[in-house]
Amino acid sequence: MDNTVDSQNSDDWRSNLFVWRGQLASQKRTLASICEGDTVLWEGSWLSSIYTDSPSPLTPDPFFTTPSEIISGDNTFQIQVICTPKGLSFDGSYMLDNGDGMESKSDIKNIMDSYTKHVYIGSGLTEFGAFVTLSCEKDGVLTVVRRYVSEKDARKGGWTEDAKDLLEASRPFSFECRADWEEVLPRIMNPPRPVKRQKTTEKKDSK
Repeated sequence: MDNTVDSQNSDDWRSNLFVWRGQLASQKRTLASICEGDTVLWEGSWLSSIYTDSPSPLTPDPFFTTPSEIISGDNTFQIQVICTPKGLSFDGSYMLDNGDGMESKSDIKNIMDSYTKHVYIGSGLTEFGAFVTLSCEKDGVLTVVRRYVSEKDARKGGWTEDAKDLLEASRPFSFECRADWEEVLPRIMNPPRPVKRQKTTEKKDSK
């Protein structure tokens, strides 16, 4: 069932994907290898992947940042990834220029669960609104792609079954360009329409 529609307004900031990429500073090197109670430091930077219909984006493509370029950006972050019974919890701060210069910000809530050994799904909340995330880990580098969603979006409380169906349909996972992530994290996902119940009338037997 296709339950997605494109935003008509490309100026909507939620049209952008926010790409977080950083190194996992751990001897174990993978999130799949940590146990409950373990904490792993994740450091890197994030970039906004500006939505454009042009085949030649005007901004650098954050999906192709190399490990050596990860910490070169201004929007750096330092996050503690904590393994809890409810999933992987993210606790830390990141730098953001929202028009008044660089400021340190923190998420109100951010938690992630494993989908496969190296692919994770999650959701959270910031002062700017709710978001969902899709993540991929490879060779000690964790890439987390964040999509902010509106109050009218079905995913405002986290992943839905329809969203998980999109993820399942994308197997095997490649995620080599923005289009791969956009397919699983569409800009808008409408809530399912309520099922209309048909009124039933009972015919009385006439004698």
